[in-house]
Amino acid sequence: MRIRSFHLVGHAGITFVTLALSFHPRHAAADTPIINGDVDRIESSNKRFLALPTKGRKETVVYDRSAKQREVWRMPSWDDFGDLSDDGDYLVRWNPNNNLIDLDYKPDFTMLAFYKRGTLIRRVPISELIRDFRSLERSVSHYSWGRILGFSALHRYDVHTIEGRLISYDITTGQPVSNQPRQWH
Repeated sequence: MRIRSFHLVGHAGITFVTLALSFHPRHAAADTPIINGDVDRIESSNKRFLALPTKGRKETVVYDRSAKQREVWRMPSWDDFGDLSDDGDYLVRWNPNNNLIDLDYKPDFTMLAFYKRGTLIRRVPISELIRDFRSLERSVSHYSWGRILGFSALHRYDVHTIEGRLISYDITTGQPVSNQPRQWH
């Protein structure tokens, strides 16, 4: 009986650890950039599409998992930090430091990059997200600029800035379509 109880506790512990590790961090809580580690995959929120790196991380390959994991498209290079649309056509790559930028940032530093089937649509610099750079919150080694919220609809991608703005992008064009006030906490 004692072994059986231990087994159940052990199984529950493994399940908990597996679940805890499966959540994708969106916001660095401390003054350290997010390190994605062994998470070499980007899934659409509906889990139908999956982006994986090729050997050596030289290419990104997107698969449709509903059709025996059929390859849909590919593009040069791999980046752990991004989101894949639910139709599998669009990839949004974001700053690997997520909500943090280096102290020596440049206004043209790319925060978001929108791709359609591997073709770059548009890059979004930090200067488009932040109007007044004095509003950035400095920590020991970085500035906090806001956070990536991700997809809010099929072709809408949201970011929330430290200036209290919710900016929605149309991923088919890479252009902002909404810029609404939203209190920063």
